[in-house]
Amino acid sequence: MAVLSEIQRILCMGGHSLVQMPNVFGMRCLYHEIRRGFREAQDFEVRYWKPSELLTAFAQRIGPSNLTVDGFFSLNPQASDLHLLPLRFRVLVSASERLCRISRVVPMLANVADSLYVSSEKIKQ
Repeated sequence: MAVLSEIQRILCMGGHSLVQMPNVFGMRCLYHEIRRGFREAQDFEVRYWKPSELLTAFAQRIGPSNLTVDGFFSLNPQASDLHLLPLRFRVLVSASERLCRISRVVPMLANVADSLYVSSEKIKQ
């Protein structure tokens, strides 16, 4: 958790952080976990987090935190890249964008998103 401690150290009081993190319950993330046999991540492999673990870790080290959806089916799908992608990936990114919009109305979708933003505010030293 050295990264979270560093974020806490450099933020000014009342400062905000926004960090993108992978969700263990996302479809693509689950696929990768299955492929590696649910073993612990090694070296540069992605470490997946439960949404509750993210909220607890960030709140303890930085301050009050909340989750929002970054995307589905990938760790960082970008609508701005659609013109660069093959059709099958355009469909996935477009579906991700739609689900992100729906998640603003149905926050529970954050539990199955692949990529989450953790927003935190520093309120303590």
